[in-house]
Order: sequence, then structure tokens, then C-alpha cells
Amino acid sequence: MSGTCMDCKGFKGNCSFESRDEMIPYINLIKEASIKNKINIIDPDEQYQNSNKDLAGIGSEPPYPDIIFYKFACINCGKIYRVFLDWYHGKGESKLI
Repeated sequence: MSGTCMDCKGFKGNCSFESRDEMIPYINLIKEASIKNKINIIDPDEQYQNSNKDLAGIGSEPPYPDIIFYKFACINCGKIYRVFLDWYHGKGESKLI
């Protein structure tokens, strides 16, 4: 399942990432959406985010932090996504919640 409006088109609703190469375009997609104010970062109150709400601080190419964890909402339609990427192990997931 993917995004439900034009602003979150391309966000993956329920999927797994099996390699770092699959993660790079997705990291850049959500980073760009954050910079363009198309998403609102939600504090997930979980240890993995380490109080980092600034996607703009993540580079457009590796190296990335070992763990990338965000919950965010589409500003336009309000759908909420949870992204957990384990860069160190090369696996991750994105869920529409």
C-alpha cells in the first residue's frame, strides 16, 4: 500500500527493505517531503529516534546513522507512517499506521 494523496504519493505503507540500496531513495523521499513541509514529524516517544526530529540533518547519501526511526504524518491527508531502518544490518520497514 502506498500513500493516499498527492503529497504522500510514493511513501510506502507496508513494506520491508532488504538492502541498503533499497533504503537510500526512501530516505531521500521522506527527507525531501520534510524539507518541503509536506510531512510533520511526530515524536514517537521511543528510544530509537534519539530526540532527532530533523530529517534535513541526514545526508543524501551514506554514511547514515545506524538506526533511522521516524513517525510522521502527511500534512495534506493526515495518514501516519512509521519508518524504522536499520542501516547497520541493511534491513528495515515502513508501515502505514
